[in-house]
Amino acid sequence: MPHLKNLTLNRGYEVFLHDDFYSTLSSMASSAKIETLNIRSNNLENRPSASSNLAQFICKMPHLMNLTVGVFCHEDFYSTSSAMASTAKIETLNIKSQDLSERPSASRDLALFICKMSHLKNLTLRGQYHNDFYSTSSSMAASAKSGNTSPTLTELTVEDKTLRGWQDCGSMFDNVKRVAIEVWDTINCDVIQRIHLPGATELTIKTHVYASRPTGFHKEPTSLPKALLNISPQLVKVTFSDLDIGNSKMELILQAFRSPHNLKHLKTIRFVRCGTDLSVNDVNTACNEDHDMEVEVEHGKRCV
Repeated sequence: MPHLKNLTLNRGYEVFLHDDFYSTLSSMASSAKIETLNIRSNNLENRPSASSNLAQFICKMPHLMNLTVGVFCHEDFYSTSSAMASTAKIETLNIKSQDLSERPSASRDLALFICKMSHLKNLTLRGQYHNDFYSTSSSMAASAKSGNTSPTLTELTVEDKTLRGWQDCGSMFDNVKRVAIEVWDTINCDVIQRIHLPGATELTIKTHVYASRPTGFHKEPTSLPKALLNISPQLVKVTFSDLDIGNSKMELILQAFRSPHNLKHLKTIRFVRCGTDLSVNDVNTACNEDHDMEVEVEHGKRCV
């Protein structure tokens, strides 16, 4: 298929793919025209050859720009990906629900894979990672000549489950401008503030796309300005999307931003389908002694 540009390998088809399938993919990867690849195929955790060949297939494809990985792989997948990362043309990488918390080698190689990709612009991290993921990211950033291993990476999405184990990554994500936090259940400000992205200007906190119902804050979000300051003092826009907030809690959030805080660049606060309605007070600005912030509200709730 010389014109195939989008390919999904989905475990939902319940088809067992022999190792020969993956070795053939690897051998023909350089001639593929695939631009978008979504892998959610069979469990390869105990299949080193298939895992290694899958990694080669990914890294050898000259046109692959968008990759989603949602398959459990053997360590050889991660080590091969790391070794070949510099040849990859991937711009958007979505890593779905990987639990590598007990797999230091895989976590380390995944960090190397991300750091070595020179075209990566948009990264989504879901799941849990071993401490070696963060220490490797930090050490790679420290040793980079530019002081940043991912100079092209400007968009980052993480889920709350990932944030709960988040550690310092050094300057790996210093060029990120837009960050999104996806929430499965509820989230606290102490979890939100675990991530530090000094150059970020836009933040979105939203219900996870696969959550069964709108989610929100576990406690009263009165300390939000302090938590967001820890993420980035450069924030210009903050968006709350598809969360269970409602009129009264929205008023509490705005009251917190009306109090003195150090988010000196913040200009816009948005509420999108957060359970508010027209009975809420007409609010267009949130003012404090330092500056005015525009408030944008799209009433309604998320459709489930």
